[in-house]
Amino acid sequence: MTRPKASTDLEWKRQVARDVGIQQRRGRGARDRGDTGARDTFFPPPATLADRVILANKQVRWLNTDTGWTESYYTVTGEAGLTVPGLVAGTTPGWYPVGAGPVMHLVPSAQQTLTTGVTFTNWAAPGTGKSWRRGGTSWFTLAAGVVTFPVAGRYRLTMIATAQQGAGTGRLFVIKNNSAVDPNVLSQMVFVLDGTYDTERTALSPSEQFAANDNVRLYAANVGSAIFMQGADGQRERMGFWTIEYVSPALVGV
Repeated sequence: MTRPKASTDLEWKRQVARDVGIQQRRGRGARDRGDTGARDTFFPPPATLADRVILANKQVRWLNTDTGWTESYYTVTGEAGLTVPGLVAGTTPGWYPVGAGPVMHLVPSAQQTLTTGVTFTNWAAPGTGKSWRRGGTSWFTLAAGVVTFPVAGRYRLTMIATAQQGAGTGRLFVIKNNSAVDPNVLSQMVFVLDGTYDTERTALSPSEQFAANDNVRLYAANVGSAIFMQGADGQRERMGFWTIEYVSPALVGV
């Protein structure tokens, strides 16, 4: 049936609205932004494995106004009918950010003397000084210097640490799950102290995959005794900082 031509601007707008509604119900041109409730209205939470696969295969991009990032639905690799990249086994199916997403930036609140086997604990909590967090405790928790990842995924870690003036050498490790044994040593910083100036070192881990509730910390691997982040007050990144950024879901082979 051919629809009559709209005779007024108001009727034209109503006609467009009807057409958009029909397309949305058919799964074409669906709305692509809104809060979590709106997302779950347009794309109801899958009730079965088959429903999960159908939604994942659509590769929907939804701008979630609750979080401020774009997300897509993923399910576990190997599920029957899945034709797009899937999550590693043991990862919870669901909506994950794509592109820029959660991030946490920590600045040391105070200096700390470290000896071998001690964790640096003096990171200012998010919301204190220049420490901040996007995504809240759903994505990052900090306790006694340990950052825990409630959500599985790939993350990028960047750290700068400073050591006191003096003499001697030492090593700091960024370690995963409280293990200083490879492959849980994500990066190391070797310090050769200077008698006049603080020594600064950088640690990078460009794309490390973490399972849900894995954790990471700054650990004194081989330090007799030295002050790190000397003069830190939670405000000056030049004394040290730690940035942790979400990169992608925990996908297989991607």
